[in-house]
Amino acid sequence: MDTNMKIFFAVAALFLSVATPVWPSTNGHPPVQVSLTLKNSGKKAGAEVVQVYVQDRHSKVARPEKELKGFEKVSLLPDEEKQVTISLDERAFSYFDEISNRWKLEPGAFTILVNSSASQNRLKGTIDVESSQ
Repeated sequence: MDTNMKIFFAVAALFLSVATPVWPSTNGHPPVQVSLTLKNSGKKAGAEVVQVYVQDRHSKVARPEKELKGFEKVSLLPDEEKQVTISLDERAFSYFDEISNRWKLEPGAFTILVNSSASQNRLKGTIDVESSQ
C-alpha cells in the first residue's frame, strides 16, 4: 500500500429535519434526521466515517463540549457521491438525571456538528428540540 496516497473527501449540504418515524414514537417526538452529501474527490477508492455530534450550550447540568450521537462508515469510489442520513432520537438530546434516575430532555436549541473526527467541525447546524416532559 502506498502510504503517501491521500484520499480526499468533501462534505456538503447539511440538512436537519424532523422525520416521520417508521414506527410510532413512544414519546410523541419523531427522530431528527441529519442528512448530508459525501463525495470522494480523490483518485482512489476509500472510506470515511461520518460522525454526528450534539452540543447543548444552555444545559442546567454540566455536559461535555460535544457528544458523539451517531456515525456511519461510508465507502466511496473515486468521484462517487452518496447521500448519508443519520437519525437522532430523543435520547441523543437528553442527559441522565441521577436524582430522578431517568433520562431528561431540556428543550431548546442544539448544535449539530458533522465531522470525520472529534477535532474537526466540517458542517454545523442548529435545531430546536421540544421536551416531551
